[in-house]
Amino acid sequence: MILAFDTPYRPLTSRPFLSNSTYAEYLPGEALRPYVSCFWASGVSGGEADVLEAAATEAAVPEADIPEAAATEADVLEAAATEADVLEADVPGAAVPGAAGRETALLAGTVRVIPDTCMDIIIEINHTRQSISSRLCGIQDCTLMVEQGRGGDRVTKIAARFYFWSARLFLDLELGETANRVLDLELVQPGCNREFEPLFYHRSVEESISWLEGYLLERLETDRYNPNLYNSIDYLLRTGGNAVVKDICANSCVSQRQMERLFRQNIGLPIKRIASLVRYQNVWGEVVRRDRFEIMDAVHRYGYADQAHLLNDFKRFHGIWPEQARQAALAWR
Repeated sequence: MILAFDTPYRPLTSRPFLSNSTYAEYLPGEALRPYVSCFWASGVSGGEADVLEAAATEAAVPEADIPEAAATEADVLEAAATEADVLEADVPGAAVPGAAGRETALLAGTVRVIPDTCMDIIIEINHTRQSISSRLCGIQDCTLMVEQGRGGDRVTKIAARFYFWSARLFLDLELGETANRVLDLELVQPGCNREFEPLFYHRSVEESISWLEGYLLERLETDRYNPNLYNSIDYLLRTGGNAVVKDICANSCVSQRQMERLFRQNIGLPIKRIASLVRYQNVWGEVVRRDRFEIMDAVHRYGYADQAHLLNDFKRFHGIWPEQARQAALAWR
């Protein structure tokens, strides 16, 4: 059985164009494309992997505790129409006016880690200490600003970034307690670090990625596939996240209570939260990929009441307005 949805879904990080000598992303082979968004590698300590880990280990923010933006519609539209008074830390070398204490941190490399709806398995090969460790980063539902670490060891990190619906097919683990957390993979999948030891002997990142692809294919357990869950995810993707919980459940003829249990066990977050994140990611994709973001088209396409609601929703998840986020992302091109 190959899991595939009719609607393409391409979640993005805050820096989708980042690719340099210290960080790069790789498309999976055809067999893993329904499950893995990308593989990525970081070749220095204090890189993207440290950012992901530090972000996910922050305290989880419950849905009720994430405040809606308090701005009025006029405030929102004015903020979106003008250039940002503050270029956030995503832009290399940007400083916050009037916040001299933060300037040094920004220049040192503060990274905005947004909810990309994915889960990561990160394998760290420490060449200095001759050790291997691994972590599972659960799905994230809030943005965090994280300062990149500075370590002295020579470290390579190889990772697989899973779509939110697929990590469970590779892990003998229910994901209900993994949201906004980083878990030591060795503790929940005993023996995995020993299985990763061949990565010590590879001479290139490409060789390591190829090996990891084969490793994952051997561990793909389609028996964990639940048709009710994946029918609901298919419906959610087809609507772009603009779907109410009762309709998602009705599409699979499953009670809301049962569907909520399936989402929490296999993904880690409730249905409504996943739908909101998918909608936000679709909007972010349009903001950053298109030459011109037509906000009213997006308002109608994704079922927002008006322009202000879209802007507020975007800022609630991303932390800044769409144009600020776009400029920050393009700075890494």
